[in-house]
Amino acid sequence: RMNITSLELEGLSSLLDDPTRLQELTPEDQIALLACIEKARVYLRANRVPLVAPSPAPVAPGGDRLLKVEAAAAVLAVSPNWLYEHAADLPFTRKLTTGALRFSERGLQDYLERLA
Repeated sequence: RMNITSLELEGLSSLLDDPTRLQELTPEDQIALLACIEKARVYLRANRVPLVAPSPAPVAPGGDRLLKVEAAAAVLAVSPNWLYEHAADLPFTRKLTTGALRFSERGLQDYLERLA
């Protein structure tokens, strides 16, 4: 299991806060950094970790949260476009108004459990 310390994350974060500092890296270190970032991205996506923090979702009656397309797509590890294209066929889709779709978090979890 990979263990990244908060000190390492802080160092990476400060490096990325000022992108001009990336020019200080040697070409070999730049390639190594890109490879590490890509490995982490692939691992996180494979484990359905959203790469963007989901915005707070509204709560539907019964305590179920309604997710925006970006958050639901991240959970499913699909693109938002794919989710829009298949929304009518998915049992956890909720149409709020014309052009406004949300996805039941509880229904999404039930759907994933049935697929497992």
